[in-house]
Amino acid sequence: MGCICILFKYKNITILKSIGYAKSGTYHIHGQVKNNNNFGVAYVKVKVTCYDNSGSIVVSQWRYTDLIDIDPGGNSFFICKIKDPENKIVNYDVKVVNADRDDYTP
Repeated sequence: MGCICILFKYKNITILKSIGYAKSGTYHIHGQVKNNNNFGVAYVKVKVTCYDNSGSIVVSQWRYTDLIDIDPGGNSFFICKIKDPENKIVNYDVKVVNADRDDYTP
């Protein structure tokens, strides 16, 4: 019984959608990932990179998805809030940068 988490190449985990907006000196990015594998994944980490109007990187941060474990075919949300008092952020990119394979045996 227990969880066996094995580090694997984080293929087949996709960003379904994301939206970014500025509010009160903070840039908010809300998104959703999908596990397209036939096995569960755990500790999915997404990296958000924000750019200014010249295309230069303003900041880059990572966050875990809301769910620790994502079942095969399952989805999970993520939220990233970045301080941007000067409203420099005009664009962003989101990608999955890490995940563990989750072979759970009840």
